[in-house]
Parts: sequence; C-alpha cells; structure tokens
Amino acid sequence: MAEWKTKVRLGDLLEQYENKEIELQDVGDRLIERLKETEYANEYPVDVMIDELRTLEDEEHFDSIMSTLYTFGDRDHCIWFDPS
Repeated sequence: MAEWKTKVRLGDLLEQYENKEIELQDVGDRLIERLKETEYANEYPVDVMIDELRTLEDEEHFDSIMSTLYTFGDRDHCIWFDPS
C-alpha cells in the first residue's frame, strides 16, 4: 500500500454538490482552502490550479483541474485526494 505524504478530503464536497447543497464554485472555494493547507500550495501546478478554481466555469473545467491535480498528486504519492 502506498504511503501518501498528504491527504485532501474531497468526497464530502462532491457529495454536497451532487445533493445540490452547495454550488460548484463553493466546491472550488473549499478545495482551495484545503489545498492551501498542504505543503504543495505554492508548487506548480497546484498554484495554477488554485487560481483556476477561483473562476470555475463549469463541471468540465472542474474535471480538467482535478485531472491535473490527480496527476500531480500521484507523482511520488505526494497528495491523496480522498473520495470518501
């Protein structure tokens, strides 16, 4: 099993969005706060994705941002985006 350096909870935000409890931009704003708590907040591409999250356009844009974050996170097991 992989040893992840950092964990960012994501599941609760996605569940609230799916249940229409929060808007997509709220997901982005809360995810920004969680990313800023990590040691990678000022590293590329996390810093750029934080900027992108500030102006989410739609779900496709969000998916593109998350794809970039997942790819970065998988590198050296530095960030686990916890779906639960």
